Amino acid sequence: MSFFKKSLKGFAWNHLAKLSEYGLTYLIGIIFARLLQPSEYGIYVTVMSIASIAIILGAVGFDETLNKIIPQLRVKNELPQLRYIVSKLFKIRFIVLIIFSLLIYIFRFEIEGLLQTKNISSYISSITIFIVAQGLVNFSVNYLIGNLKTKKVFILNLLLKISTLIISTLLLYYNFGLRNIFLYFGIITSTFFLFYFKEIVNSSAGEKLKTELKSIYKFSFATWGNAILGLVLGRYSVLLILGFYFGVTEQSAYFEIAWALTLVIEYLFAVGFVGVSITLFSELAAEKINELADARSKMMKYHQLFIFPVSLFSIIYSTEIISFLYSPKYLPAAELFKIFLSCNLIAVSIFGSGLNAGVLLSIGKQKIVFVNRAIIGAFSLIANILVIPNHGAIGAITVSGISIIITFASEYFIASKYIGSKYDYVFILKVIIVSIVSLTIVRNVGFDSQFKLFISATFYSTLITLGYYLTKIVNREIKEKLFNLISNG
Repeated sequence: MSFFKKSLKGFAWNHLAKLSEYGLTYLIGIIFARLLQPSEYGIYVTVMSIASIAIILGAVGFDETLNKIIPQLRVKNELPQLRYIVSKLFKIRFIVLIIFSLLIYIFRFEIEGLLQTKNISSYISSITIFIVAQGLVNFSVNYLIGNLKTKKVFILNLLLKISTLIISTLLLYYNFGLRNIFLYFGIITSTFFLFYFKEIVNSSAGEKLKTELKSIYKFSFATWGNAILGLVLGRYSVLLILGFYFGVTEQSAYFEIAWALTLVIEYLFAVGFVGVSITLFSELAAEKINELADARSKMMKYHQLFIFPVSLFSIIYSTEIISFLYSPKYLPAAELFKIFLSCNLIAVSIFGSGLNAGVLLSIGKQKIVFVNRAIIGAFSLIANILVIPNHGAIGAITVSGISIIITFASEYFIASKYIGSKYDYVFILKVIIVSIVSLTIVRNVGFDSQFKLFISATFYSTLITLGYYLTKIVNREIKEKLFNLISNG
């Protein structure tokens, strides 16, 4: 099977899996935001941020390790060694997650004091079970993705998120409170982990051959360091800094909405490729390293084709989108959303988002990724500490957006140094021109109706499609890619 046939098949199911995961998670956030007041929603997102930090720290870099070593060892037919490595990593992951959960539980009152929010410690204690369960689910998911068993990931993810959505919404609607909802998160995630664990046991059954793990640990710790730096660059640490200076207030809710909605727009089209990029790039690095530049270029075109026009429309109609999704009480988030989405548009559409880190990890340049993100992470942390006290959430979202642009731009140029560029400037220029012209026409028509957002979006999509056709931007290469994506999905 060719690289792109394999990548598109893996992408199709992984795209559906990630869409179900992020889409339903985001839907839960929207429902919670509408049922809660901004200050209450701020508590929800802050507690979930603490859980997410613990899960990322508890991963010990093993998720990326699985995505790298599984395809490489399978190509060499070293399955007994692979089974031994997976078994060892799973045990370590479980122990580390338990330790982090206990630390959070033990120091919950100290965390409450730092966040200046009364009774948040009771919510923190309720989320500890979820931390362990979700961390183990993430390990299992990456094991299956490493084996390109993305169809199973999609099915299990969909069932887990639908169950979480329905029950948690009912609990909140009938006033069971956030504490019971956090407990339910832990119970349902633990239950579904058993299904994932069964898949791992069935897939890894057979002889295990002890092998040297030094290089595995070295790679894991390097990617773990990158993940920790990602926390500094990411929204979870910023939410905690906001809480430290202002307490958990409406600002936390506005910041989370702006960040989450931006990610939804990116993930809607790009998350499948990003999710399998390390696995696919690693396979090319092992067999056909000279094709990496071409593979990255084609994946970036897919991002550009969809994400740029959608992001541009969302920036101009940010107020209408926030009001429709979250209700008018969250309109202050629109300005933050506009700023962050503008930065993300540049980072993803122009520089390829996380694809370049995937390239560098696949060719063994994880130290370069770590050092680069360490420098940018330090800049971001210092800037946030200086800016947030005076400018609050809007300062935090601006610093975060600039940091993301710098991160992905530098990773693109560093990766290009090793694999070459093959950047299609004509392609992205056509996308930009078609998007701007289409949006200008929509704005000048000026639809005046209670369905303004939907009518404008439909008209804009039609103009974009027509523009792509007239400029022949969807050439044979892209048509074949999209056709295979649909047929293999």
